[in-house]
Amino acid sequence: MSDNAKAKVGIHMKPDLIAGVDAEYPLYDYPSRSAFVGAATELYFGYLHSQSDTDYMNKTTLAFLENQVTRLDAKVCRQLFRLCVELSMVAHVTAATVPGNWLDGQRDRTENRAGSTG
Repeated sequence: MSDNAKAKVGIHMKPDLIAGVDAEYPLYDYPSRSAFVGAATELYFGYLHSQSDTDYMNKTTLAFLENQVTRLDAKVCRQLFRLCVELSMVAHVTAATVPGNWLDGQRDRTENRAGSTG
């Protein structure tokens, strides 16, 4: 059987377990109950076949944390870009509203103070 081929099997489960699976699988973006149960089974097999329980759980936790950090990184980058654009807009609006002769006067006063103290 290839990786994509699936076999239909009958599994006996308690009704409350089925209800739990039905409630949980949409929350984790699984397309169906079968996909959720398959992923849970693969996780459990990995747990059973690992040399040490902590080794497997550490790998699983690490993968989860890497995913979360990647998502957070993307959010931070978007917010920093938005902040830079807004700061640039504020600088342009400020520069457009301040009269040029006022800036020249400020510059002259600053140069006069620097020249008299030096």
